[in-house]
Amino acid sequence: MRMPARKSHVSGVILAAALLALPACERGCAWKYLGKAGVGRPVAPGGAQGPGLAADEIDCPDGLARCVAGVVETSQLARRPRVCHGSTETCECPWTRSERCPSACIAESVVLSVGSGRAAAQLCAPAPAEPRFARPSASGMAPPPNEAERSRCDEGAAFVCEASRVIDCREGRVLGTCVGGCGPDPALDAVDGPALAALTSLDVLALLCAR
Repeated sequence: MRMPARKSHVSGVILAAALLALPACERGCAWKYLGKAGVGRPVAPGGAQGPGLAADEIDCPDGLARCVAGVVETSQLARRPRVCHGSTETCECPWTRSERCPSACIAESVVLSVGSGRAAAQLCAPAPAEPRFARPSASGMAPPPNEAERSRCDEGAAFVCEASRVIDCREGRVLGTCVGGCGPDPALDAVDGPALAALTSLDVLALLCAR
């Protein structure tokens, strides 16, 4: 995921400290908010993060979407305690059920920066009759990533879409070309590693190409 106006990458030390500071929250949720949205970071005692944000709070951003058990969910703007020992509703960043996929999710809980109007199109598994959205690269036939594509990979992404080409940053190869250009969120971050591990090349193309 890439959010140019709001996103910055967080060092591993800050990420680890943030997760340890949120024992009652879902670890995957914390990772995604910290690494993907550039918000929700705990601040030093006496400091503040954003207008009116107390030192013991984190920001939960809106504008994100995920798919869980065949249902697309969108994130809701909120604030939560930095150290929380209450109920799930009290501690976790809130998500709202938006739409049910016709069949299934492409990937469980992978988070994209995409509006609710396009979330299902990007996160739900493609239907058999869906127009072709990508041309997969033949094995060993695609040219290697160029400088711009490698630069995007250096920002901490596992997969990126740059100028309609989808790149596997881990293997340094082109997976395919998007027919209609890149989707609204042109990258899948390495912090989603466990969820990305089971993805096929076609899954990645479906997530990153405009559909």
